[in-house]
Amino acid sequence: MPRHALQKAREVLLKIQALRQLNGLPLQPVPEIPVREVVPDDTKFFLEKMLEGLKDLRPVFGNPPISKPSRVAKEMTPTDNFAALRRAELQVDGLGLPPTAPNDVMRIALSIVNDLELIRAALGITTPVAKPPVIPARRPVDTYDNALGLLVDIKVLTEANPALAIPMGVVLPNRRMGVMKPAHVMDLLGTVLAEISAVKVKAGVMKPTLLAPAQTGMTPSDVHAAVSYARALVATIPGARPMNGSDGPRDSPLISMAKKDPSPNRVFAVEDFAKPDPKLVRRSVVSQSEHAIVTAWHVLPGQGLEPHRHPEGQDTWVVLSGEGDYLLGGGKTKRLRAGDIAIANTGQVHGMRNTGTVPFIFISTVTPADAGVEPGEIPPPN
Repeated sequence: MPRHALQKAREVLLKIQALRQLNGLPLQPVPEIPVREVVPDDTKFFLEKMLEGLKDLRPVFGNPPISKPSRVAKEMTPTDNFAALRRAELQVDGLGLPPTAPNDVMRIALSIVNDLELIRAALGITTPVAKPPVIPARRPVDTYDNALGLLVDIKVLTEANPALAIPMGVVLPNRRMGVMKPAHVMDLLGTVLAEISAVKVKAGVMKPTLLAPAQTGMTPSDVHAAVSYARALVATIPGARPMNGSDGPRDSPLISMAKKDPSPNRVFAVEDFAKPDPKLVRRSVVSQSEHAIVTAWHVLPGQGLEPHRHPEGQDTWVVLSGEGDYLLGGGKTKRLRAGDIAIANTGQVHGMRNTGTVPFIFISTVTPADAGVEPGEIPPPN
């Protein structure tokens, strides 16, 4: 969605400024994200600023000036732009920037807290919220799960409180698999910040989102505590689900995950995994390794999987029963029936809606397991 692409563009622009500083070039001002519903032209403006910032860096790395502008790409979606920005970010990271550290992640977490406090003030909420203690030995994976729980909290809030409903709703990514690094936590918190910025507009807050000051000496435990504080702030807003004493992620309101311990088995019965849930799409992990993750999905009529993409891998579906619409992005769909195989290559949008009368059951194989996941464009309803 445009707000996600804009948030990513600003993150890349900040990295370009850090790269300029490392190479002795003057810093350029980084615009704030506008306090209104984001439109594609906003992202275009940030892209132009990125090009300005990179222009002086080309000679530093032995590259000649750009002789002519790139061709104009047509029929691109915000999801395409987000993927392109993610690739650009990886390229910038490879030019000598130090790895993302907890200090960097903490700035995003504090920015989220600041925006939530502005939202509470605009809504007249004065309920005091105690800051949770910093629990030692938290790992990036713990903070990632806590941030994912925060995103679920925001989704529940915006769906339960019509006054805070944001355009096209909050998109929940599947949990990232594999080794978790601070950069992965920062990516997820960037998505959270984009959603919070949209909620802020609905709450009538006209102050732009400000990046928190640079931090020093932060650890994953400090970031984890800041995210827990953000979740406590969300819980005080009308429509939010109450805190249950856990700072980990609660089940997504759309997808429940049945986790299984690793098994030495090589043959599995589908009926042991593909079981219905009357309220949620059921996702059960059949097998997982560093090379692939195999899951069984049970989707009841009327349920569906939100559009998403895997930026670093492929997702292959084998349909065992039922029929439904395979979401291709850009409002396009393809009918899937039992016996079909659907392949989403790296970066391709996919999702589904069960428009039939019987359960839609399929097996998904994501390769590699650490393929990552990003929200995809939500097509308009039929």
